[in-house]
Amino acid sequence: MLTENLIFLFEKEKKETGKSIAEICNCIGITKQNYNRYKNGSEPTATFFYKIAKYFNISMENLLITDLSKQN
Repeated sequence: MLTENLIFLFEKEKKETGKSIAEICNCIGITKQNYNRYKNGSEPTATFFYKIAKYFNISMENLLITDLSKQN
């Protein structure tokens, strides 16, 4: 579920703000290379989880197990 949520959150942010993926990564404090690595299924670090959850104001639990694309 993490990979799907990651793609969903970044695409939603991109659409809503007009920012590129690289700009969103910069705002979060991660590299685009790490984003791509995790988007393609690599195991992310706890720090990565934390930064994503904090930026998007969601719990780490929801990031991992909830299909965010089906929520409001």
